Amino acid sequence: ALERNEAAIERWRAREWPRIKKERRAAS
Repeated sequence: ALERNEAAIERWRAREWPRIKKERRAAS
């Protein structure tokens, strides 16, 4: 279960990380 969850997190991060970085850059 944990390994499967980590894999899901990695896929989410690959999709969302660029947007998160943009939001962080705009916020700071």
